[in-house]
Amino acid sequence: MALGLLINLPAVILQWRLDWAYRWCAFLLQAPRELSAPLQTLGYAALMFGFWPQLSRCRLTLAIACVGRMALTNYLLQTIICTTLFYQFGLFMKFNRLELLFFVVPVWAINLLFSVIWLRFWRQGPVEWLWRQLTLRASGSLR
Repeated sequence: MALGLLINLPAVILQWRLDWAYRWCAFLLQAPRELSAPLQTLGYAALMFGFWPQLSRCRLTLAIACVGRMALTNYLLQTIICTTLFYQFGLFMKFNRLELLFFVVPVWAINLLFSVIWLRFWRQGPVEWLWRQLTLRASGSLR
């Protein structure tokens, strides 16, 4: 992970300093980030594996697991929330990248809350249920 960060962090900082100019960020500075991504991913996986006994008892981890069980539903929910905010309310292109980070926490809070509440009553998300029903019908397994 350290090697991945050592390669990745300077590239991200330089991209930020260049104001994310497409000419530099899309080609020259993206290459080191793409090459270091597998190293950083392995580092994060090892870190998670090492701390899993402690992490698995955390309530937030259980809530994130609920989001994972409803991944397609939550993807569509995020899309609806952000499309409504940025297109319907005219907020598109009104914020820089740093300001957009302030939208992440409320959107994720909505996803976490919705997923935890939904899975208290049902085994899977609504879109996952619909997908399963359509798949079973297409295969002829549903009576």
